[in-house]
Amino acid sequence: MSTDGVTTAFEMILEEIDSVVSEVNSQGAAFLRNNEYQHARDAIASGEKLAGFRRKLECLTNSSRLCKRDNQPTQQRGPV
Repeated sequence: MSTDGVTTAFEMILEEIDSVVSEVNSQGAAFLRNNEYQHARDAIASGEKLAGFRRKLECLTNSSRLCKRDNQPTQQRGPV
């Protein structure tokens, strides 16, 4: 597979993840509106995992040196 084909594949995966994140966000909001807080927390956790996975994929496509630092949980980041 050519590099251009790999880039296209990553872009397609990122688009699909964005679509799933949007659906998870909608579901989470619906759970909150219905006072289903545990389901909302579960949706938030899923959204956070998807966001982290998306960041990792973006790092693979961008080859950014900052990616290692950007993928750390917020509480573990040091001073800027």
